[in-house]
Amino acid sequence: MVFFDVSKDWALLLPGDLGAVPRSVEDLRRIIGLLRSQAGIALPTPRLMDGSLEAPDASTPLMVLNTGNGGDAQNGFSWRLGLDRLELFGASKRGLCNGVYDFLNALGVGWLRPDREILPRPAGDPPGGYAVSRTSAYQPSEGEPAKWRRLVISRETSPRDRDMALIWAARNGVDAIVLPFYEQAANIKKLFQRRGDFQERALSRLDPHGFIVEAGGWDLSLLLPRRYFFARRELFRMEAGKRVKSCHFCPTHPDSQRIFRAVIQSFLQRYPKIPVIHLWPERNQEKKWCSCPTCRAFLPEEQNRIAVNAAADIIAQLRPEMRVCYYENSDAPLTIAPRSNAFSLKLLPGQPGAENLGLYLAEDWRREPR
Repeated sequence: MVFFDVSKDWALLLPGDLGAVPRSVEDLRRIIGLLRSQAGIALPTPRLMDGSLEAPDASTPLMVLNTGNGGDAQNGFSWRLGLDRLELFGASKRGLCNGVYDFLNALGVGWLRPDREILPRPAGDPPGGYAVSRTSAYQPSEGEPAKWRRLVISRETSPRDRDMALIWAARNGVDAIVLPFYEQAANIKKLFQRRGDFQERALSRLDPHGFIVEAGGWDLSLLLPRRYFFARRELFRMEAGKRVKSCHFCPTHPDSQRIFRAVIQSFLQRYPKIPVIHLWPERNQEKKWCSCPTCRAFLPEEQNRIAVNAAADIIAQLRPEMRVCYYENSDAPLTIAPRSNAFSLKLLPGQPGAENLGLYLAEDWRREPR
């Protein structure tokens, strides 16, 4: 059996260009301190060393941490443990975080909930030795957005649930955080300001974890702001022969795309680095679309595709590298093909089985372990 000996005076050697120390590295130092206390070993928290400025003594047990330049969307990692050396590599800051927590998992540390930490017991030989289930690990980067693990923060998420969920997500291999955008004012330029979680202080909470940041959620209806209803009712959904303001819109109206362009362009100008935008129909209202004479020829799923395709066309012009995520779960044959820059989800966060696909709601951290 292989042991990790916390009684050694470990030092953490970090790359000089890493920037802010990732939260995972602080967790690693803190956990080693807790394991030392548990084993009755009086040593300070492992010290941090800047690899560009300091040269460790040859006899110093080292944890060498490094990152590649694969870009923010890279989540892969590798690590290996020797007698006096632990090497951890991440393809990005997020990959490094994944690697650190994977090593801690191999050591027997776990977080079923952000407020419930599991620590292993010392093996007793050596006195500060803790059994490690494996001595190395490798996970390649998953560069395909359709396969990333995601935590979705909805408009209803409280600040406490959001902050606790971010801690849980970082420690459990979540790659991307999906933040909502809001319709708050009549002026389109204010559509993505203030109340939304895209405020700078919210984004600053994500940076120490190296999360990929995405946008949207159950926000497809916001592509056509509700303020247009009084002047342009024909743009909105027909139900029982009347135009209604609630839930979606008329996707076949030729003026919809012009409005979509203004809304999406405003969003892209404010947040130019978002790699994926999620445009899902309103929650639990996926089948509620328009019944006007033109739309009546299309299934609800086809109307959804018409709307998503219009948005995808605009995004392809403005940001060719950006992807559009939409929701669709139907076995009916559809006559409208999705655009090449769009991908679908068969389940959404909160639906049974979604967690098995790596889709989580921020409020779910209160539940018992997955």
